[in-house]
Amino acid sequence: MGEMLLPLYLDESFMESESEGRIFLTRFEQDFQKDCFLFHEARNCAISPEEARSISGRHQLCYAYDMFHFENREFTVEGYKEICKDIQTMIDTGFKYILVSNPYIIELLCNEYSKDIRVIVSSQLEINHPHSKIFFDVLNNTRSISYVVVSQNHLHKQEFEEMRRTFGSIELMVELDRLISDNQIVHEHFNNMLYGYYNDSVKYHLKKYIEENRRYFRKQDLVDQFDENISYKLGEIGVEKEIPEKNLGHLLNNELEDIQVIDYDLWQ
Repeated sequence: MGEMLLPLYLDESFMESESEGRIFLTRFEQDFQKDCFLFHEARNCAISPEEARSISGRHQLCYAYDMFHFENREFTVEGYKEICKDIQTMIDTGFKYILVSNPYIIELLCNEYSKDIRVIVSSQLEINHPHSKIFFDVLNNTRSISYVVVSQNHLHKQEFEEMRRTFGSIELMVELDRLISDNQIVHEHFNNMLYGYYNDSVKYHLKKYIEENRRYFRKQDLVDQFDENISYKLGEIGVEKEIPEKNLGHLLNNELEDIQVIDYDLWQ
C-alpha cells in the first residue's frame, strides 16, 4: 500500500487516527534555509528537536528542507558545513525522510547520507517527464531516494504511467492539491509570483490573479480514484489542519473532484 505525506499538526487525535502509512512533514525554526530571502514558511508551525525526538518514536517524520536554492550559499565552505550540520541534526532527532528540491543537496544526501535518511524529491524540481530520469541516472547512488513528488498541474495519466515505468524502483508520489492549469503560461506566471516575491502587494495580486484565471484550472485527471498502489502528498506547512484533513477524506472516499486546491489558502 502507498504512503501519505501530510503536514504535521501537534494534535494527537489526528496523528493517531492517521498514523498507519503516514509520513508527517515538519521542520525546525532554526536551520540553514531560514536566512534565505524567499523563505516564508510559517514559523509557528515549526517544532523543536526535543519534540521531534519524542514524536519520531511513534511516527514517521519528514523534514521540509525544500528551498530550491539557497542563494548559492550552499556552495561555500561555511554553507556546506551548515547543511551537513542540519542533516545530522535531522538524523539524530529521528527523521526518517527529508523533502528536498536542491539538486546539489540531493546529490550530497545520496552520496554521504544514504544509510541514514531517505530522500523525497520535491515537486519544485519539476520532474514531469520520463526524460527527467537522466538526472537520477548520473547520481552515484539513488538507493536512498524513496519518492519523487509529481504534481497534477504537470502530468496527464498517460505521461504518469510512462514515468512510473521509466523510473522503476524510484516511486512517484502524487501531489493532489496544488494549482491546476491547462495553460502552462498561467502556471509559470503563478510560480514566478509565488517563488519570486513575498510581500503584501504581491500576495494581493496573486489572490486576484487566481480568482480571475479559475477558468484555466482543470479537474484532476492524473488520478481519477484512490489507488492503494500510489502514494500521495496533501497539504503544506502553514495550511490550517481542517483543509488537508478534509482533502484526505475526499481522497479515501474517491471524491477527488472535491479536493480543494490549497494555493490560495497558503496566502491568507
